[in-house]
Amino acid sequence: MLNGLMNPKREQGNVFINTSSNCIVVRNVNKYFGKKHVLKDINLEIPSGRIYGLLGPSGCGKTTMVKIIAGILEATSGEVYVLEQKMPQLSLMNKIGYMALGRN
Repeated sequence: MLNGLMNPKREQGNVFINTSSNCIVVRNVNKYFGKKHVLKDINLEIPSGRIYGLLGPSGCGKTTMVKIIAGILEATSGEVYVLEQKMPQLSLMNKIGYMALGRN
């Protein structure tokens, strides 16, 4: 069971992560597709009640990061928490909306 659910301040190494004030917490996320390292040690905290956007050039990993946060993809390494639950979490998937933009 996730320690952060019982104790909002969770220790990771010597760093305490306060998951209760953030709706999304991303810690040291890496993602490989084959030998291609597309996300490298990504760390991100999004406070509850805030709206953020990911900006960057085509192919930089924005969609991959969003899919990992939403639980659609799994990170190669690292941790993602949404609403204090470690992702991917099937029971949380019905509370998350994701719609990809198709190209014509």
